[in-house]
Amino acid sequence: CVIAALPMFHVFCLTVALNAPLLNGGTIIILPQFSPKEVFRAAKEHQATVFAGVPTMYNYLLQSVKGNQADFADIRLCISGGAAMPVALLKSFEQAFNVRVSEGYGLSEASPVTCFNPLDRPRKAGSIGRNIVNVENKVVDEF
Repeated sequence: CVIAALPMFHVFCLTVALNAPLLNGGTIIILPQFSPKEVFRAAKEHQATVFAGVPTMYNYLLQSVKGNQADFADIRLCISGGAAMPVALLKSFEQAFNVRVSEGYGLSEASPVTCFNPLDRPRKAGSIGRNIVNVENKVVDEF
């Protein structure tokens, strides 16, 4: 049961919050816009298990947690993308909500995910993970 609070025209939402749940027979809770209050309400009401967002969304959720930790109790996985998540935010969010945040990297031109942190083993905080199956990434210019 995935909360879709990202803009649906963006490939991150299309892939993670719409296509993946549909492909796997999941339920999608569509929020017309991001609001921490509405995310917490929807998570509790629908017993959502997955939330996907950009780091700014995680920061807003963390800053507005007063009394809302229990509303996120059923969330088993949080997925972050769109920008690098500061390690301090990642650790604070995970501690506050007792949930793992996994980061990945992608771009629209690649439809879109190219690498993701493994879900079945330890990950390196602040890393975008490893290449997904059948994808090879290459750093061409570090600057």
